[in-house]
Formats: sequence, structure tokens, C-alpha cells
Amino acid sequence: MKLAKDLRRVMIFGPSGSGKTTFANDLGKILGSKVIHLDDIFWGPNWKIPDTDVFRNEVLSQMPSEKWVIDGNYSKIRPDILPKATFAIFLNLPKPLIYWRIFARTAARNSRFKFHNPTPLPLKVLNSGSKEFILDSTWDLISFSRRYYKNKLPGMIEEIKASLGEGNYIILSRPRDVKYLLIKIKKIKSQEKT
Repeated sequence: MKLAKDLRRVMIFGPSGSGKTTFANDLGKILGSKVIHLDDIFWGPNWKIPDTDVFRNEVLSQMPSEKWVIDGNYSKIRPDILPKATFAIFLNLPKPLIYWRIFARTAARNSRFKFHNPTPLPLKVLNSGSKEFILDSTWDLISFSRRYYKNKLPGMIEEIKASLGEGNYIILSRPRDVKYLLIKIKKIKSQEKT
């Protein structure tokens, strides 16, 4: 697994349920970078959708100039963020795993059944007391993920290649690759300190 040396500003992409939020938090800790979850900025109280300019301005105002990790797939603001990135990571995990994670996360957030420790709802949604309806949310997120794989992923990869250049992104297709990348980065970072 080849890894670029410049991990100052990292974008993480992937469908719902791919583990973007968890991976971003883990990577941010290793790198000592600010972590920005686009879902926390995008989704307003009671799942309100913001105006694109408001969303863009809030994201840009929260981005430090030097070190950050951002997770999310928002195409309307990607052209504002991507040119500032130094590396991109795609979490392109198997569809059955993604669909299971979506169900497990949605059920765990909204019932007493805990299949795993789910990522929380977006911050403003959580603070407003809004909930998800398990079946509706699961269906919507699985449908989004299916469209992501079919329609969005190929174009996003081309967009990343054009913006960052060959070798400045990686596509991870297995959970063990995701774990291995974090271990490798942690090892590199610990060697830099000595």
C-alpha cells in the first residue's frame, strides 16, 4: 500500500455506512488534525437542509489553513474544499457490509438494540431532539448508497485525480485495508517523532 507523504489536509469519501466518521476521528487523532464532519454542518435542527451558500461559508470558516481531516460527500461544496486537500481516501467497502452497517447504526441510534457503538446523529439534529425512523432512514440511506456506487463514485474518482493528481488518493475496498492504513500512518507518525 503506497502512501503519500503529505497528509496535512485529508478528505474522506464513501457511501453512508462506510465508516467515514469513525475513520476521520481515528485519523485526526493520529495526525493531530482538526476533524470536520460535513454532516454536522449540513444537517440543521429537525433535519433542515441549509442554503448552499450558508453551508459553504460555514464549512470554509471552520477549516484551519494547515491541518484538517474532513469527511463527507457533498458535491455542491466539493469544488471549494478539494483544491485545498493534499490527499483523499475512498472507503469503497463491500455493499452487503455497508447495508448491514446502515441498518445496525440506525437501529442502535433509535432503539434499545445495540449491534455496535453507532456514530451519533449529526450534531444539530441531535441537539434539536430529532430522531430517525428506523425503516425509513435505513431505506433512504441504502438507496443513497446504491446511487453512490452506481452514479457518483466513478465521477468522484475522476474529479479527485484531476484535482490532486495520481498517487494523492487511495481507494480502500476491505475493512482490513482500512485498519492497516491507520496502523501504517500511526507507525509513520511515531517514527517522525523519534
